[in-house]
Amino acid sequence: MLAIWARVAVGTALLTLLVPDRALVLWAWALVAAWGLGGLLLGRVVGGLAVSQALSVSEAFVGETVTVHVRLTNRSVFPLPWVRVAQVLPRALERRSPRWLAALPPRSSFQAAYHLRLPRRGVYRIGRVGIEAGDWFGLWRTEGRVEVPLWLTVFPRPLSPTPPPPPPRLPEGERPRRASPFRAWEPAGLREYRRGDPLRLVAWRATARRGDLVVRLLPPVQDRVQVVVLDLRPSRWPAAHGAAWQERAVSLAAGYVAAAAARDEPLGLVLTGYAVRREPEADGPEVRRRDAPARGVGHAALLGRPAARALPPRPAVPALSALRAEPLPSGPVRIALPPRRGADHRRQVLRALAVVEPAEDAGFTPEALRALRRLASRASVLWIAGVADDESLGAAATACRSGHAVSVVFADLRRPVPAVPTAGVSLWPLPPGEGEEWL
Repeated sequence: MLAIWARVAVGTALLTLLVPDRALVLWAWALVAAWGLGGLLLGRVVGGLAVSQALSVSEAFVGETVTVHVRLTNRSVFPLPWVRVAQVLPRALERRSPRWLAALPPRSSFQAAYHLRLPRRGVYRIGRVGIEAGDWFGLWRTEGRVEVPLWLTVFPRPLSPTPPPPPPRLPEGERPRRASPFRAWEPAGLREYRRGDPLRLVAWRATARRGDLVVRLLPPVQDRVQVVVLDLRPSRWPAAHGAAWQERAVSLAAGYVAAAAARDEPLGLVLTGYAVRREPEADGPEVRRRDAPARGVGHAALLGRPAARALPPRPAVPALSALRAEPLPSGPVRIALPPRRGADHRRQVLRALAVVEPAEDAGFTPEALRALRRLASRASVLWIAGVADDESLGAAATACRSGHAVSVVFADLRRPVPAVPTAGVSLWPLPPGEGEEWL
């Protein structure tokens, strides 16, 4: 557009030498000057724009609605005749990009809001706004986008835990919650010795008096430690409707998180997969220049910023025992969150369930068993797998021999339940949803 204006200005200069009518020449130069002044003012006004966004909540569950607020401020002393604002959203949200058309007087603002229904779990970046502005006569026009760091985390919808957590297996129960270093371990009575009781619980003085082995009976269990092992490897799930089965397994794990939080019980999580951060689509308003240079919009440059190059996935699979506040970078990951209680730990578990997508990981089963062996106390383990085969049942038997109580939840394909190799392992089918037939 600047080159066209330059050619018109040269043509007008030649016109002054050929046309004797001074009034016509004066009008021609006035139009050329107004044209150039409009482009210059448009660049200054666009350079003074500030774009900000806000979410009603930054964390929500699937099926809920979030309100997104967009604010565009003209910080210059010149008016902006018209501006078209478009919100660019990730494709996974399944919503058309909202668009607005407004005029901004000097030192004024334009505010808009729209509701965003969350169809599926994940971590989404909402902070991309496309802007298109022009002058009064439509002779100058500029397009660009503004990047605002705004992230939305969508947790999976909790599913009511149909199979209850397995009860503790050891006679003394789990580690009690200690009110003092000594009071929690005071015996509540004596009982006869049973095979498998630890020798450290044997009451030797009472045994000497009675002549039979007796053990100290500790108080009832005060803390039931629970661990959810979620195996999302695609090869471990049925080929028919595998993605639907996996999403239901994630919802079941979220249901156990909610149930443990309601009972104020510590809960841990072990899972593997591929961390995904869903970005806005690349086919949004394209960054290109059509007029005089603009210095920037808001907190980020509006024009001329190249798109960031995507980094290749990391070859090594990192193992995380805690999650930071910012979203995980995209790539393969193993997450082993130790059993804890509290709102912060519950949020970490739900964030892990939201960001991880199914991916293959050959070393997941040994890593999950190592995480269970590192626990300070025995736990009730819920092992969610696609199929109840030798690998999942063998891992459950190994965890059971370590002292844990294990329940294996597998896809319900209306098939006979396989035989359980260990007495401490129980099997539960994962049924389809209401009105669904995944056969």
